[in-house]
Amino acid sequence: MLLKTLLSNFQPISLNNASSVSLLNRIDRKFVFKKHRLFSLLELLVNYYDILDVDGVKLQDYKSLYFDTEDRFFFMQHHNYRVNRNKVRFREYVDSGIVFLEVKFKNNKGKTIKSRLRANKISDFLSPDQKNYVNSVVGNKICLESK
Repeated sequence: MLLKTLLSNFQPISLNNASSVSLLNRIDRKFVFKKHRLFSLLELLVNYYDILDVDGVKLQDYKSLYFDTEDRFFFMQHHNYRVNRNKVRFREYVDSGIVFLEVKFKNNKGKTIKSRLRANKISDFLSPDQKNYVNSVVGNKICLESK
């Protein structure tokens, strides 16, 4: 069975309706499983989850460029299982052409809070305004590089 066929069984939800779900303030759960189990797992979930549908597209493609300090501060926080940590990235939603500079904060309750600033494109460097934005969200002055 093709993935697109299986995804068509899910109830679609639009971006406008998804805003009520509050994607910027959420709890993320990640699971690891063998690739060959994907189809059977999706079949089990079809009655419990909706799928984001943007102009008829159910598989959303995106590109990301992450930023960190020279000493890899954000990566080390993640690696060391720190709570109350940040992640900084550009994210381009390819199908819509929308780009954001995003700062994700994961708190000690397992909740992910995303702050974002619209951008024209993914860039290897942050503009002064973008640096100020990141520093205002993170709460201290940091020097970021693309990774």
